[in-house]
Amino acid sequence: MDELNPELADFFDADTGEVHHPLLITILVPSSVEAANEIFIRKSSDATEALKAGNWNDYVFLHERPYRLDALRRCIAGGISGSEYWKLVGDVWSDSENIFENLAGWREVWSSNERSRASCMNDEERQFLSSLVWPQNVWRGCIPSIDHSSLSWTLDLEVARWFAKKCAINGDKSVIVTGSVRSEDVLACFLRRNEAELVCRFVRISSVAQL
Repeated sequence: MDELNPELADFFDADTGEVHHPLLITILVPSSVEAANEIFIRKSSDATEALKAGNWNDYVFLHERPYRLDALRRCIAGGISGSEYWKLVGDVWSDSENIFENLAGWREVWSSNERSRASCMNDEERQFLSSLVWPQNVWRGCIPSIDHSSLSWTLDLEVARWFAKKCAINGDKSVIVTGSVRSEDVLACFLRRNEAELVCRFVRISSVAQL
């Protein structure tokens, strides 16, 4: 068996055979170690060059999905600003699957005073947001232990129910949170992933019902 790159080795779980590094998540077998090393070295080099050159989008998306918020925050520290900042925020947010695990970090990103926040949305999303009548009812499907006053809400009750059922797959209890939001408390609207999502700084919660 080839020797695993020392940096990858620090992120290797011998029990599962998985490498879980910010730049590479994969299951290793003896025949795949050499390829994993080559991919990692190439991605490490590309990421270093992208960050140095200010190619923010390339830098962030060279990282594996669970680590892209951290990469985004390094871009922020590196000087990304204005519409470029918000475009990347929207792309990373829409591609994320573990927002509830990094809520404090996302609150910090969304609280920025950078100009041109509407750039996080595409034309269709901006037009849809401008067509809404306020206040709007919104919902979340989640487990009881998750912060009910989270950033992500849906305009579609069925989508909230879908997320609630997804949370309950392992036997966990799940809830539907119902609330109301005013236009001034909406940070963005996303129509990607077949849902109408609002990113909200504040939602007035009216009920929490077990599914």
